[in-house]
Amino acid sequence: MVEMRPGDFMNIPAHKKHRVEWTTPDEPTVWLGVRYGDVSATREDSTTT
Repeated sequence: MVEMRPGDFMNIPAHKKHRVEWTTPDEPTVWLGVRYGDVSATREDSTTT
């Protein structure tokens, strides 16, 4: 288990199982997911527009 504080971040590899056990109910929690790199190389069903 990893305890995180405001401003902390983690790099979670694509398709890696993970879950959030708990967040404080006393203040808002924001989660931001960022994809980077060549997404088409990791997903055969990706399309370009």
